[in-house]
Amino acid sequence: MIDCSQLLQVVAEEQSIVTSSVSAFSAKAVSVHENIEAQAMIADIATDKNFIIFLFILPMWMNFLLRTMAWQLILSNNGVLNTLLGFLHLPKVHIIYTFQAVLIGMVYDFLPFMILPIYNSLSSIGDDVVEAGKDLGASYFTILRKIIFPLSLPGVISGITMVFVPSMTSFVISNILGGSNTLLIGNIIEQEFTYNFNWNLGSGLSFVLLVFTLISMGLMSVFDKSEGGTNIW
Repeated sequence: MIDCSQLLQVVAEEQSIVTSSVSAFSAKAVSVHENIEAQAMIADIATDKNFIIFLFILPMWMNFLLRTMAWQLILSNNGVLNTLLGFLHLPKVHIIYTFQAVLIGMVYDFLPFMILPIYNSLSSIGDDVVEAGKDLGASYFTILRKIIFPLSLPGVISGITMVFVPSMTSFVISNILGGSNTLLIGNIIEQEFTYNFNWNLGSGLSFVLLVFTLISMGLMSVFDKSEGGTNIW
């Protein structure tokens, strides 16, 4: 007969893997969607590229743990966000120790790793290419879909790889912002090593995570066929 505690542990491990995957893919999706359109508009109005890069790198000067704890203060029940909502006579939100809080923290902490590769790809696109599309009667959305995005796809692939790997192995963000309500695969591995002292299971889960990460990186490399851009249509 299967022990109930072992069964619950297996279910928790499977849920943590699914939650880790959803968190990683969500962080990537939000980062890609925000950065391509935002940086395309910034490229039209910005003249000092070094200043823009400085703004992107500036948050990374602060310690990773301090940035995460700052979000804990912002999202807590009596934190900055609810204080501001109370000042505006709006209902308070209880977002701390939820999956949404973990997702916000992951997007904020890993956003620079998506911004910089996309920025490098966009900065290499010549203005004559966009002007040629406009001369041929293409709308802004068509230029974004047919020219800018295909040429920036190598940067997107690089950003996805740089965001997905640390997102899958992260456990500090979920510990601080998710508490015990949101467990990622990194939390399960940490608990097996530090609390349960089950090094065999922790090593096995770490190996599974490594294989899953390598498979994901292999799939990403399929779409990144050339540095000059990949046409996916």
